[in-house]
Amino acid sequence: PNHEKYCEHAEPDIRTTPAAEANQLLADLGLKHFCSESNETQDDPAGKFFEALEKLIDFVDERSLPTNLGIDGFRDLYQRQHFPGLGKVKELSIMNHMLVMQDAII
Repeated sequence: PNHEKYCEHAEPDIRTTPAAEANQLLADLGLKHFCSESNETQDDPAGKFFEALEKLIDFVDERSLPTNLGIDGFRDLYQRQHFPGLGKVKELSIMNHMLVMQDAII
């Protein structure tokens, strides 16, 4: 009897609906790469960073995209014209990616 009652109230489609919605949100997401223009040599990583960073900031601002800690970190670097090294750039990129994905699936 308890098993029958449990089955009546826990239909499988109720459990799959959130996954289906998350899958649709993920399908609508895109990944954008921002590249520097001066790519002839590996010289001047800071200059290359600012070329790409300006494109990222313009992209976010032109589309009025929501911000997060990763984007805020990039915006801070842009405003201060500070190149923190590629490790910090990777950290902010991963942070942004994780927060965008979190917002998409929650």
